Amino acid sequence: MHTVIRTNHFPEADRFEYWTESLSRVLVPVNLYTRDPARFRGSMHLLDLGPVQIGRVTCSSVHTRRTDELIRRSDPEVILVAIPLSGRCVVTQSRDEAFADPQGVLVYPTWRPFSLKAYANEAGIVDGVFAMVPRSLLPRPRGVHYDRPMALTNADGTNAVLRDFLTSALGEIGVLRRPKAARLSLAVADLVAAAVTHDMGHDASQADASQGRQERLRTRLASIYRFIAENLGDPGLTPATIAAAHHMSTRTLHRLFENEGHTVARWIREQRLERCHRDLNDPTLWHRPIHAIAAGWGIEDAAQFARAYRAKFGHTAQEYRHAAIERFLTAIEGTDDVRGRDDRREGA
Repeated sequence: MHTVIRTNHFPEADRFEYWTESLSRVLVPVNLYTRDPARFRGSMHLLDLGPVQIGRVTCSSVHTRRTDELIRRSDPEVILVAIPLSGRCVVTQSRDEAFADPQGVLVYPTWRPFSLKAYANEAGIVDGVFAMVPRSLLPRPRGVHYDRPMALTNADGTNAVLRDFLTSALGEIGVLRRPKAARLSLAVADLVAAAVTHDMGHDASQADASQGRQERLRTRLASIYRFIAENLGDPGLTPATIAAAHHMSTRTLHRLFENEGHTVARWIREQRLERCHRDLNDPTLWHRPIHAIAAGWGIEDAAQFARAYRAKFGHTAQEYRHAAIERFLTAIEGTDDVRGRDDRREGA
């Protein structure tokens, strides 16, 4: 799926709020700050490869914060890989800090609170590509951890390889098909792991003994995650049906998920709620009743959905949709006001 976010469709007064809300919806919940919200500009292209998301973002200087509260609201347990093409970025987590300019790569976990400051170049622009990779897809050679921010050097050219690979994949928007997208997910994860491993000075031979097993495990998990994503709308999607589709016992499936940080059932439930949350904010779906949106994502019990949604997001689905409609109408009214002033100037 290809998602495009642009602030230029909104009045200046609403652009930064729209940008903040959109990033929190399609990536992970965050708080954003900027020196002059009225002059903020931003655009983002996001490509969903299944387990992995990649994108390109261009925007004004901005400060991004992810707090414990926001992590509790939504924690997909992904690593964020940021590659500046212009401007520079500094990420801080606890006492650790990492910096990257257009020659560098930042790698940091989104399951820990972080502060990311993106500074624009002389033209007032921050430009970069990024990837969001589930922790479960990343191989973990001995001594390699992903629980703190890292700034990768470019001594062996792996940064450039990763940057060029992401840029090339983003260039295939519109022609990319599902089987290739799944392969690209694994390729992105492998490139990130290779860049981290090389930067830390690990020789590839150190991990060879376990790498084969990890590769098979990651391939199997990627197939399962992809199957879940493709069948979320089926109310009959259960651990048993997933196991049967992958020719394994339910016990084996649960064992595969032991190190994932969530059970199979919880992952299904969380993903369904995230999809409903996204659709409630979509103006093209506001004609659909909330219970129909929930049913479309496999949650047929309206009362169960209401309880689960409120527990996860801290408000009811109706409250969230109402707020989204209010923001949209305010933005439209602001646009009409701007057009009206322009028409009056032209007629004067």
